[in-house]
Amino acid sequence: MKVAFIIILIFFNLSLAMAQDTAPAPVTITDAKQADTNKKLKDGWHPKLKIKTNLSLGSSQSVIGQTDGDSKTLGASIDAGLDFKSGRNEWRQELKFSGATTSTPTLPRFVKSSDELGYSTIYLRSLASYPHVGPYARAEAKTSAFKGENVTAQAKTYLYKLNETTNINLGSYEVFRLTDPFVPLTTKEAMGFFYKAIERENTSLEFRLGYGAIQVKTKDQYRLDDDSNTVNVIEVTSLESASQSGVEYGFVFKGKWNETSEYSFVGDFLTPLGVEIDSGKECEDCSTLELTNIDLKFSLTSKVNSWATVSYEYKALKQPEVLDQFQIQHGLVLNFIYDVF
Repeated sequence: MKVAFIIILIFFNLSLAMAQDTAPAPVTITDAKQADTNKKLKDGWHPKLKIKTNLSLGSSQSVIGQTDGDSKTLGASIDAGLDFKSGRNEWRQELKFSGATTSTPTLPRFVKSSDELGYSTIYLRSLASYPHVGPYARAEAKTSAFKGENVTAQAKTYLYKLNETTNINLGSYEVFRLTDPFVPLTTKEAMGFFYKAIERENTSLEFRLGYGAIQVKTKDQYRLDDDSNTVNVIEVTSLESASQSGVEYGFVFKGKWNETSEYSFVGDFLTPLGVEIDSGKECEDCSTLELTNIDLKFSLTSKVNSWATVSYEYKALKQPEVLDQFQIQHGLVLNFIYDVF
């Protein structure tokens, strides 16, 4: 968390410096300029497709405390969207993929370091009398495109933790499969009402409240549950599928603070009500609030030029009945962009 906070502060100060160097002299906001600021999405189709790649290289030789060799990270992402607007009707679709693989001197083969594939769609219809409010229906699917593995420099013995007292020997491996491609698979469905609190050209804030369901499929998949006190032994346990329904709520906050920098903060929550359809074993005795599914994403992006950006992304995911702790990822990346449209 400290690292994330420091990176955010650096981004903010750099963006302010860039804004001061490039910003024109202050002007009075006229009625025409204010009208342009409040410009809404025009009717019609609005496609988007961005392809990003990133590369990191490093090398060390005869450095005290380090292994000689090269470090390489290769990454790519696809950001696609297709929005449609017609009067009071709005349909948004988004398809995203991001992945990276890393090789280090201590582990010379390439190993997956990030992998996320997701599709989401939402339909909104504004009320005639209150255009900032209306019903919505949404669906989402999220998974990983490639298999997940635990890779070690030397063969390790893997033990499956059947319960607190019994372990099953799975054998010795340098590469142990944890998850298959497209598993775990998380799907969500929801409907309710939205409220567009802010709707301007450079800033938008939208809230949702409704009823939803979430399903997590994890059949025959493992996760690490290693005991640090055991030597040359790695403990694993199985992931449990879960299915819940309850109150779905969330927000989307996006904007720009200057011509080159933009931010995004998205939160999705689901608090289950009543009896779970298929309850996992990870959090059997948790209260309703403790069983709340939380999905938070925060990103900062600054343009270096038309074909490169520096971006920081922070993700925190909690699915209590699958894994009763936050799954956190964050990183600072230089991206090379090809903006198709």
